[in-house]
Amino acid sequence: LDTWTLFREGEKSLKEKCLPSLERDLDRIETGDILVADGHTLNFELMNPLTGKPKRMNLILFYDFKSNWPLGWEISTTENTEAIAVAMRRAILNLGKLPKIAYLDNGKAFRGRFFSAVTDFRQEAVSGVFERLGIHPIYAWPYNARSKTVERFWGTFSEFERRAFSFTGTSVKDKPPRLQRNEKLHRALHQHLTRGNVPTVEEAYRAISTWIETEYGNRPQRGHMDGRTPLDVFKEGRGPGFSAEQEASLRILMAAQQIRRIGRDGIKLPGSDVKYYHPD
Repeated sequence: LDTWTLFREGEKSLKEKCLPSLERDLDRIETGDILVADGHTLNFELMNPLTGKPKRMNLILFYDFKSNWPLGWEISTTENTEAIAVAMRRAILNLGKLPKIAYLDNGKAFRGRFFSAVTDFRQEAVSGVFERLGIHPIYAWPYNARSKTVERFWGTFSEFERRAFSFTGTSVKDKPPRLQRNEKLHRALHQHLTRGNVPTVEEAYRAISTWIETEYGNRPQRGHMDGRTPLDVFKEGRGPGFSAEQEASLRILMAAQQIRRIGRDGIKLPGSDVKYYHPD
């Protein structure tokens, strides 16, 4: 059966119909041990602060593997390393301790030199953020959504997205009538009700935070959660927090590193005429 399915229907059918599943025993980990990171294109439009036009922005999320609690996120125009760094820093501060493993998406931005350890000997001085923080990065299998538990969260998150008056649909078949061809009445009605207003990034932050804390976090979940809510499990394993000195160190660790040429007047800072000089 496995040979027939592979050659007749392909590897996808082989995984779904023949190969045994890999099961994870989440009782062997604690809250905050593993953070799952993923990017998601929002299914509603926000006002792009750079252009002033409506745009479907990207949401970078760090998600606790044990409690299913969204720890930190960032909204940006594109999935870039700066947005990932901000989301990760917020997640660590919210968690109150450093995680052991970062389970990352296989996307291009997550594999950037800014994050993963550099293997090129010519760039040995540049170490990734995870390496500096003592966090071990693991990359998810490509084209395998089951390997990331955060994918289940995006399905639940669509409930929140449908409440936005700039909702664009979760798929082609799910588009609202105003986005269909020749639907002039629905477009005019939507324009009349919204007066052309589109939510801002700040409004989206507040709305997402409220939905997570008041609705999602208080829903009992099955499986390894055993009927408990994500908020309760997260509070049980939350870390003690960081001191002011540790937070300052965390800010420095989140900064990017660059190799600069040292001249006779020191090092020229990028993007300015200011130079840094040290007697040593």
